[in-house]
Amino acid sequence: MPAELYNDGQHVCVAFRDLVDGEAVQANQFLVFDNNHAALIDPGGDFTYTGLFLAISNYMNVKNLDYVIASHQDPDIVASLNK
Repeated sequence: MPAELYNDGQHVCVAFRDLVDGEAVQANQFLVFDNNHAALIDPGGDFTYTGLFLAISNYMNVKNLDYVIASHQDPDIVASLNK
């Protein structure tokens, strides 16, 4: 379940913390949305992709993401980037 860290109606920051089950590693993915611009921070690995895509769709059209930012190159952070 996404956790809204901040939402004033114009600026939203959402953390996604529970996208995978079991042994899979999940880093914290974040969506920052402000005035019709959005950035996804640390898109996650292959196991997070479907859940993250669906969760972000509740906030915006994923095709309208302006930025995808990776904090480093580990697979749990950025492996789903090509999707």
